[in-house]
Amino acid sequence: MTDLGGRGAVVVGGSRGIGAAVAALLAELGAGVVVNGRDEDAVAATVDTITAAGGSAVGLPG
Repeated sequence: MTDLGGRGAVVVGGSRGIGAAVAALLAELGAGVVVNGRDEDAVAATVDTITAAGGSAVGLPG
């Protein structure tokens, strides 16, 4: 797959389901990910999952 190191991605609706999977894949490929979603706890859980796997992510609920 493509190396996304040094790039950033914003995933709207990234707190669960397909959005969370996309955010995790982008982080796995090296992108820094901003996870956006309505549920603050779900956003935090997705960010925690990504960072625990060694990825770079921040949450932006709202």
